[in-house]
Amino acid sequence: MYVIKMRPAPVRDTAAQHSINSCQSRDFHPSTLLAFVFICLCALGVSGCGGVVALSGSTPNPTEAVTLVASPATVEFGSVSLGSSANQKISLANKGTDSVQISQLSLSNTAFRVDGEGKLPVTVAAGGTLSLTVHFAPNSDSDSSDQLNVITSSSSAAAAAIKLHGKGTSGAAEIGGLTCDQGKFSGAGSDSCTISTTMAAPAGGLQVHLSSNISAIKVPASVKVPAGANSVKFTATVSKVGSDETGTITASHGGPPRRRDGRRSARTAGRRRRR
Repeated sequence: MYVIKMRPAPVRDTAAQHSINSCQSRDFHPSTLLAFVFICLCALGVSGCGGVVALSGSTPNPTEAVTLVASPATVEFGSVSLGSSANQKISLANKGTDSVQISQLSLSNTAFRVDGEGKLPVTVAAGGTLSLTVHFAPNSDSDSSDQLNVITSSSSAAAAAIKLHGKGTSGAAEIGGLTCDQGKFSGAGSDSCTISTTMAAPAGGLQVHLSSNISAIKVPASVKVPAGANSVKFTATVSKVGSDETGTITASHGGPPRRRDGRRSARTAGRRRRR
């Protein structure tokens, strides 16, 4: 019987020796050597030796901050008579790339109120806009201020804030002015005109009567300033005339316009010239 004693060589030493022998071998063909160098470089790149190598994927972007933009950022209600209410619209635009869930609309002054609180939470898609109406009903003959804070479900801090201001008064709404975009015409045309009031119109609105002193200028018989609003627009239609003429548009409230009965009325003269 022939006995052969065998002892396995350490695996680590063998692998190390094989690697050394392989790298130190001088019997490589140039093409083989080039391929081997390429493999070594690839292995180096994968292991990241001698530099920083991104092995897979990319670092995820951090969560984007909520970006709600309020327009307008400040709401001025002006003077509002006691017992009446003024309203203004605001919009909240989501400028981010993710949807935003609005969970709370916060006010501290009871003179101000915002529609939609009972419908929360509401989600605004990326690039979307949410419209809100804010009301001011003064409870005293003085200035009132507040701030509407918009809270989202992702944070207890306000994502947007709108400053509010109004003044309560015991007086009644009056016509404060009448203006038109243009003042002169050559030929036929139309003009956009605006009636403004000294304070927000009361409940039921403020009826305003209109008239023109020449037939070349046509205006509606009356317009109404909506309840809670401070202005209303109307269109004056101008006809072609053969010579220069000057016309006057008169606005009054409380009844048809009367120029000599002592009733106060706001009047703005607008020149309409024809050639």
